[in-house]
Amino acid sequence: MTQETEFGEHLSLATFLQTVTLLRDSDAPDKSDCVKIMTLHTSKGLEFETVFLVGLTEGIFPSARSLEERKKDALEEERRLCFVGITRAKKNLYLTESEGFGVKGYSKVPSRFLFDIDPALLHMVGEVPQEIRHQTAVQSKEFDGGNNRVYKKGDQLRHKVFGEGIIEEVDEKTRTYFIRFTNGIKPISFDYKGLSHIF
Repeated sequence: MTQETEFGEHLSLATFLQTVTLLRDSDAPDKSDCVKIMTLHTSKGLEFETVFLVGLTEGIFPSARSLEERKKDALEEERRLCFVGITRAKKNLYLTESEGFGVKGYSKVPSRFLFDIDPALLHMVGEVPQEIRHQTAVQSKEFDGGNNRVYKKGDQLRHKVFGEGIIEEVDEKTRTYFIRFTNGIKPISFDYKGLSHIF
């Protein structure tokens, strides 16, 4: 409506689009001091005073789907992308991860990439308990190996549906854990992603 008033007559869509196209960049407000959101692929070759690299959670970055589909090649590609993101920062770099549970029932743990960085180079807010570090290592093996078993007899686990239990037996041939829950022993496949260690 404002454009029509300024134009002085009915403004057709074609005329409006032509007018908008003719606007020079100098007419647009200065956007140099703003937040830019982009993918790591898009950020290649660019530098910024401050960079927030978010989603450094195992299964998100590196991506569980990439690791399942392309295994080791995917891991190295994701590691290179992480390096690209880190090196975009000129002065300030913030690395963040999240807590909670992922879509496949995993409890969220920090990305292995965070632990690849020399701790002397980081200023951490809070502490990462040793059991969380261990859980990151466990999930890393799960995402990397896909079919490899991760747990052993006697491990205490949490199941998304059945709750807490302890592994009574591991059958390598059928690739099955036999876990004793409060309502009895249940066979659970090695491939089931809804198990997590109890520490």
